[in-house]
Amino acid sequence: MNTTRRNILVGGVTAVVIGLSGYSFFRNAPIDITKQSWPEKTKRLLKSLTKNRNITSGSIQLDIAHFIENGAQANFKVTMPGYDPSSIKALHIIASKNPVPLSVSFFFGSASGAIMAQSRLRLATSQPVLALGIMQDGSCFLDSKPTDVHIKGCTP
Repeated sequence: MNTTRRNILVGGVTAVVIGLSGYSFFRNAPIDITKQSWPEKTKRLLKSLTKNRNITSGSIQLDIAHFIENGAQANFKVTMPGYDPSSIKALHIIASKNPVPLSVSFFFGSASGAIMAQSRLRLATSQPVLALGIMQDGSCFLDSKPTDVHIKGCTP
């Protein structure tokens, strides 16, 4: 095979297409909460909120810093780009190792411009923070980010 610019370009485009198709395949992968290393009370809370429905990853984006100096002021932002605000039932933020894991719930309506929420939460210790989106049709989406808290924000 000759190494021409055309062959290199075709090979590069093929690699990108294959890479992106694999990304979209794994992006909405189902999550088995029983196999996660979260505390039992967090698993029970997820089962209660989702009513034992399947949870998939993707479609929801949680932005929170990995290293958090002061757990009393952990800023976060959660979005669901591409979805109509009237299609979501609730958006929950869960701090898995806090004394009360369900930190905040957001509800959107047709008057909302987009599914986006930004606020602060308190973190008791280093832990995964979860964003759970429950849609009107019953589908559930989850994003999880690990955090490393240096100064505890709340005590049990």
